[in-house]
Amino acid sequence: MFFKKDDACLITRASFEVMGELNPQLNEQLQILFASPGFVPWGFAFREACRSVNRDRVMDIMGRLGNTPAGRQILSLTHKENVEVRPITCLDKSLELIATHNRLVHGEVNP
Repeated sequence: MFFKKDDACLITRASFEVMGELNPQLNEQLQILFASPGFVPWGFAFREACRSVNRDRVMDIMGRLGNTPAGRQILSLTHKENVEVRPITCLDKSLELIATHNRLVHGEVNP
């Protein structure tokens, strides 16, 4: 038990790592019981056919977020170093996690 308060907790891996850096004894006393698969926590999406000036402008600005103090602050708040263009398949693990949740909570079956 951590400080004899709780037997387990749910936190992000980043939080767990920070706590371990601040209190090295935690790395010896605590263990990860279960870790979810990696997933995309947030994102922006454009239809492939969308080729407007606004799309290109947004893509350009997002790609340069780290170049300004305000952009770095946004990246810091979201715990990211940069914004990347990724294929739609990067969402596969997130969609699997949602499907698992739906099956466990709602008894739904995948089609």
